Amino acid sequence: MPANVAALYDLEVQSQYERDGLSRVIPLLKNAVGAGFENAGNTLVVTRLNATNVAAGGEVAAWTNAAVRLYAVHIAMPTGTTASAHVQIFNTSTASVTLGTTRPHYHITMGGTTARSKTVVFLPGNEDDTLGAMSYAVSTTAAGATGVNSTNTPVVTFLTQV
Repeated sequence: MPANVAALYDLEVQSQYERDGLSRVIPLLKNAVGAGFENAGNTLVVTRLNATNVAAGGEVAAWTNAAVRLYAVHIAMPTGTTASAHVQIFNTSTASVTLGTTRPHYHITMGGTTARSKTVVFLPGNEDDTLGAMSYAVSTTAAGATGVNSTNTPVVTFLTQV
């Protein structure tokens, strides 16, 4: 089984058991991209970052210093959350980012004080979704330098192709 097919299958199965999982996103992307999505070089990467390894506390985490195609970002706020979280995605390596100063390429807000999730899908054909490098952070404000605390750190899942 090609690696991309296996990665998508694992994600679909895992998503079936989650609150507002990614199970609806995979068929959408397969339809938009076609067979190439499953077979394009076997380079799909699904990475799930939780409270212990998501960039928080004002840190910027490296994703990759190579070019990457961003397909989807899924953010799930934890039960007991007390504040908003802002996922900042940068089109550069960590060395080039200063939180609070460097403008993110993408910014996704998860507001409120309830456990909920949000999925952002980047449909093919938009050149903005191919990043020269990728780094990210989770902050307390839209373009802020202060990271969220452990109570408010979401689980962030990236679906990329490198």
